[in-house]
Amino acid sequence: MNYVIFDVEYTAWEGVGRRLDFVEREVIQIGAMKVNFDNIDINVVSTFLEFVKPTVNPKLSEYIMNLTGITQQNIEEHGLTLNEVLNQFEIFCGYGETKTFSWGDDSRLIKKNTELVGIEFPSFLGSNTDLKSRIPLIIDKYDLNVSSGNLHRSVGLNLKFKNHDALDDTKSIFETLKFLHHNKKIDLSYVLK
Repeated sequence: MNYVIFDVEYTAWEGVGRRLDFVEREVIQIGAMKVNFDNIDINVVSTFLEFVKPTVNPKLSEYIMNLTGITQQNIEEHGLTLNEVLNQFEIFCGYGETKTFSWGDDSRLIKKNTELVGIEFPSFLGSNTDLKSRIPLIIDKYDLNVSSGNLHRSVGLNLKFKNHDALDDTKSIFETLKFLHHNKKIDLSYVLK
């Protein structure tokens, strides 16, 4: 059976903890992997990666460009509207027939963004599952209470992913799930139900 694991990157500014008046966390990148799990093994079927043009604050901060590696040029030359990206993502997700998962409730941020720009929230994301609700955050010696991009490191996997890249963060989630499943630390049949 196929499933989609996804991650988002969004605008941010240094010191954002102070809740600056102009701050709206706008999606700037969605990355996803369609995976197949046959109750024994989990494998990648295909990937998805798109840039999204922010509308409230269209100019990226130096902070977020340094953190993610996403440049203003990436957004201007390759970015699409949130509506366009969500339409493509819905197609990638089999028009809502493929169950979606994220590390944290990324669909909530997408919902807030759809309200911000006045478009309809895609119904297929309404049933997104936060994997943190399905997996204990401490399993034996593994502390999984980390960001998606650091998840693979928390189980000792030495992989070359760029933290805060939506597709690489999704790969980190996938490789961690695969590792935990193969080492009988989690039952993916339960996690992905």
